Amino acid sequence: MSTVLTLLCLCSLTLWTTTDGKVLTPQLTSKIEEFVENLMQCRKGVGLSLAVVKGNETWTRGFGMADKASGRPVNSSTLFGIGSVTKAFTSTFLAMLIEESQGKYTWQTPIKDILGNDFKLGDEYLTSHVTIRDVLLHRTGLSAPLTPLFAGFPPTVTREQFANLLQYLPMSGLFRDEFNYNNWMYALAGRVGEVMGGASWEELLHQRIFQPLQMTDSRVIGYNVEVDADIFALPYVQLRNEIVLS
Repeated sequence: MSTVLTLLCLCSLTLWTTTDGKVLTPQLTSKIEEFVENLMQCRKGVGLSLAVVKGNETWTRGFGMADKASGRPVNSSTLFGIGSVTKAFTSTFLAMLIEESQGKYTWQTPIKDILGNDFKLGDEYLTSHVTIRDVLLHRTGLSAPLTPLFAGFPPTVTREQFANLLQYLPMSGLFRDEFNYNNWMYALAGRVGEVMGGASWEELLHQRIFQPLQMTDSRVIGYNVEVDADIFALPYVQLRNEIVLS
């Protein structure tokens, strides 16, 4: 396992349409293109990829640039990082594993019952009582420092090792008292899925989601996949009214 928090890349944003006949008529295509271009201008967007899917037919189109410096345009094959949207994939295959366990696991199962006595958090009560539901709902009360997230971890750090480091996170709120967004808890959820499913997070993702949905162009960065950097869109952010690389 090469990273603790892994970024997924998908080739497009998918929308469903109820138009009759072909996926899009020329008139509707023109309206969509005009809408997207106006939206990008209004929001100062650099680039995006859009897909409309109906049955076995798809319409895809790239807008803007994948790389401002080189002028490389976005096309229908450009990959975009999706960041925290990844969390939805983790919760989805956890739901599958819970259903397949036939009562062995539920959303209310304490994490300690899954990971064993080596699992510890900074608070003894929290260690014993925090559940899968608590972790996914961001209600553990644990702080969520961003510095490690931006700095990254050595590639040799596993999710098991990472889970053991969570005992050093201080509390920043009360358990189950308030919403406290926490990326680290979803890394913990990934580890919980590995133990429940008997496979790595990456393997579960491919087996449970990518393969059944035929998401053949989706990637997990750093997971045994060589990808040409030129097919990725660079990330940008607006800073002091200027669009810069993030």
